[in-house]
Amino acid sequence: MRVLLLAQWEWQGPARIPKALRNAGCEVAAICKKGDWTSLSSFVDRFYHVDTNDEGAILSTLDRAIREWNPEIILPGTDNMVSTLTKYRLAVTSGPTDLPPNLLDLADHALANKIKERYIGGKIDLLNELEARGVTIAPQQELFTLGDANEFVQEHGYPVVLKPDVGFAGQGIKFCFDEQQLLRELNLILKAVPRVRYAIQKHLGRQTALIEFAARDGKMLAANSVYRLRTHPGDTGPTSVARIVKGSSMQAAAEKLCEFLGYNGFGVAQFMVESETCEPAYLIELNPRMSSFIHLWRLIGTDLVAALCNATRGDRYAIEPLKEGLTIALYPQEALRDRNSEFLDGLRDRVDDDPELAAEFERLIEKRWSGVPT
Repeated sequence: MRVLLLAQWEWQGPARIPKALRNAGCEVAAICKKGDWTSLSSFVDRFYHVDTNDEGAILSTLDRAIREWNPEIILPGTDNMVSTLTKYRLAVTSGPTDLPPNLLDLADHALANKIKERYIGGKIDLLNELEARGVTIAPQQELFTLGDANEFVQEHGYPVVLKPDVGFAGQGIKFCFDEQQLLRELNLILKAVPRVRYAIQKHLGRQTALIEFAARDGKMLAANSVYRLRTHPGDTGPTSVARIVKGSSMQAAAEKLCEFLGYNGFGVAQFMVESETCEPAYLIELNPRMSSFIHLWRLIGTDLVAALCNATRGDRYAIEPLKEGLTIALYPQEALRDRNSEFLDGLRDRVDDDPELAAEFERLIEKRWSGVPT
């Protein structure tokens, strides 16, 4: 089976997943820029190098790669690549094309049901739709005027968080703990040109969790859940220490999410939680791509990569019990957060069979702490 990976920048997920795909019996081609982390992986069989800041060049390269590589699965590795793949699908399905029928069908179903496509790129409408289907979300309201914010805080109080409809890695998120902070941020948001959709959301604390899942044609094949014990950089950054949890509420929410969207591929749903039990869990957003640690699931839960690949082949796949309560430090994220972290003395991720990628991670850690006293 052949997989086409759309990678970008210094993101761990697309850099680490090639080995997991190889373990699942797949050949891997990657669209990426020379020097990006994915370009350093020895588990990629073929590279399509391109300037990943040039969307026109990416679209052209994507079309060539699909035709030449003839993949059975396309995996976007970043939120921007999700957007690019969506634009490619629109281009090849809305007019005449000489793309072979099997590849046209692949492009048409690479992410989700076309009718639900608008929900993939945004947070506000998706959360509202899922709440209507019984999913518990953090209370939210779209912002059009100062009055909307005032009405919301009168009902829910402080603190609140202002979140753009589109964004990733914490971009544009503003935490407000009093009226002065809220008015200052709203003044910037509501007067911005161009205007960006924003929602005001009840901030339920700093404890968060996530569930990563694999889905095919709207059916969730398998999923694993973690409590985000540490993150870096900041509270909205990637997970740096994960604790495995059962996550029954997150599981139920993810199943409804997959069904609603007609989802295909990997996804990560993030939640606010009140404790490490992760019950209850309040859905806050969907990341329509793999996590930074998808390669680890074959060791600590159900192998999501194998599940998706086997289901695509029409083969059976195994659902393994989660190692509930297990805590693992993620690499290199936790070493970047705190080189003296207690979690680095326990179970930790490592790169021991991908030399160029391992060297780049070590260089990054050394640069992070260069000149900083022990």
